[in-house]
Amino acid sequence: MIAVAGTIAIDAGKLPYSEVAPAQGVGVFDIDAVRQAALTGLTGMYKAVHGSNSIPLGTVVEVTYADGTKEKAVVSCLGSACVVPIPGTQKTSSGGSVSGGGGGGGNINCPRCTVTVG
Repeated sequence: MIAVAGTIAIDAGKLPYSEVAPAQGVGVFDIDAVRQAALTGLTGMYKAVHGSNSIPLGTVVEVTYADGTKEKAVVSCLGSACVVPIPGTQKTSSGGSVSGGGGGGGNINCPRCTVTVG
């Protein structure tokens, strides 16, 4: 089980994050796999800027996509595909909730871990 280690914020519409190819044109209405690729790329850029140990397991990442939509994700492991959207945290650009959780719904899809997010 992984406990929340802290929270960071990433604005995908601002440099250097706007240069992350997998995050360009992505928002909360995209499917989970596309958002997970964007989140992984964005956290990779964060690590490149702030150091490889700057995002430990359990870190909650609050992402604002370039289109203004928002969601939270959690770093669930230290390999690839380890930043997974937290169901129910997706927001429209005006701050409203997204019906259906932006495709997440239900449990965090992380076959190798158990994540507790408070």
